[in-house]
Amino acid sequence: MSECRRQQWQALRDYGKCLIYVHNMDGDVAQKLYDNTSDKLTVYKCAVSDDGGNIYVTDRSHNRIISLDNQGNQLVATLTDDVIQRPAGVHVTPYGHVFVVCFENRRILQISQDGGSVLTSLAQNVHAVNGPRCVLFHQLNERLLVC
Repeated sequence: MSECRRQQWQALRDYGKCLIYVHNMDGDVAQKLYDNTSDKLTVYKCAVSDDGGNIYVTDRSHNRIISLDNQGNQLVATLTDDVIQRPAGVHVTPYGHVFVVCFENRRILQISQDGGSVLTSLAQNVHAVNGPRCVLFHQLNERLLVC
């Protein structure tokens, strides 16, 4: 997916309204894709797969990961697991791997592409990062960066 296409997605948290909008290339809102106003952090971060087909949303308020298609429909049941504690950052690699960092227990998780299960816990209680909030896969160096 080109960088321009990635910029069409916008997560907006404003006064307790947690929304994801799709914008056209002129910057105008084309569609409201997802809306969950049950709490302030229901859309904390989101990531889009390279083909634009899957969107992953971290919901810190309810300790879960929500997987959507590009029309806003849930792909599978919302992922909740004991190891998901205050999910913060989420990233999809060009290879389709989905990584999530959890703020509360300082874990780095890999979840399935359909968002239905935790595949592995890559690290737990990461001592170098207190309360991780973001994760990124650096393709050239083939390293997972956590901050």
